[in-house]
Amino acid sequence: KLTRNEIEQARKAPIEKIPSVELASEQIREASTPVTIKLPPEEDPLDVKRIENATIMIAMDPTLSAKYYVEITNLPSVLNPFNVRATKEAKEAYENQQLPQMTLYIFDTQEVQRKSVHYNFPEKYVREGEIELTDAPAIADFKLIPRPSSESK
Repeated sequence: KLTRNEIEQARKAPIEKIPSVELASEQIREASTPVTIKLPPEEDPLDVKRIENATIMIAMDPTLSAKYYVEITNLPSVLNPFNVRATKEAKEAYENQQLPQMTLYIFDTQEVQRKSVHYNFPEKYVREGEIELTDAPAIADFKLIPRPSSESK
């Protein structure tokens, strides 16, 4: 048997190991000469997958959202299909989650009104390295449009 460490080493370069046979419970017989073991590199479990029909939400401070609404002026380009490297399961989880696929975060009125969107990949798959964006994030151009105040009525 090979340990996880030995498997990783054998994928990089040949290793020597003494083979053994388990004849019965706790009865192991080892060979007299070592053998050389070389394993093929592990295949990348991530494939490039296309995300179509993405959704976006805008997150902003409640006091800011009381004063302004947001217009994303290049929304079609922000929502263009994009590629991710992901397992099939991670892609499906991302597409089927209740949370929108992207979020535009707006913190104040002084900030540049051109920002990268955040991709809401499922945390479990991000932690396990099963999903990642292949290109730079989409850039959203937006305007903060003052809401009509209730005092002006």
